[in-house]
Amino acid sequence: IGPGSLSAPADGSSGNSVKENQCSHNEIGIVVIGCDSNQIKGNHAEANLYGIIVAADSNLVSENLAEANMVGIFIQTGADNVVRENTANNNTNNGPYGGIVHGGIVLGVPYGFPGGPRYATGTLVVGNTALGQAGPPNRPFQTDVFDNSLWPFNPSHTPVCENIWEENVFVKDNETGAAFGPGAGCIQ
Repeated sequence: IGPGSLSAPADGSSGNSVKENQCSHNEIGIVVIGCDSNQIKGNHAEANLYGIIVAADSNLVSENLAEANMVGIFIQTGADNVVRENTANNNTNNGPYGGIVHGGIVLGVPYGFPGGPRYATGTLVVGNTALGQAGPPNRPFQTDVFDNSLWPFNPSHTPVCENIWEENVFVKDNETGAAFGPGAGCIQ
């Protein structure tokens, strides 16, 4: 939904429910761009390049299953979104482009990615499971969870914890040093 989306535009639309859809073998399973305060709930996005993309404010992304995509749940930009109780496992699809980002849950657009860097801020990420992500060898962004606000290699940006990560199940994140991995740093 939204202006510039791949579905029928709902220019400036808000308060929509995108529920219980099955999306597979597309470039993007579900996309919400420029439309605030929506619910994206109970969907199954499988074998797409991107399972679910959100680039808007104050959306609830909950209870979705995103698997075998290049990126399971991708909050590209926006503020005050909630990503809760989703499962984003085994997002290993390399797609026709190979992809620079591979992950279960990704916040922000990394430097080096088309249109990057961009940031998602004030996002609450709680109670999700993101395991088993992998991509092609030698790609820098192959993690279960990724927060671009914490990535130290973005020019002109100091890494800072701009989002809240709580009670998520994952193995690998993009934090570095002592902050890397479950139970350490900003991503929890």
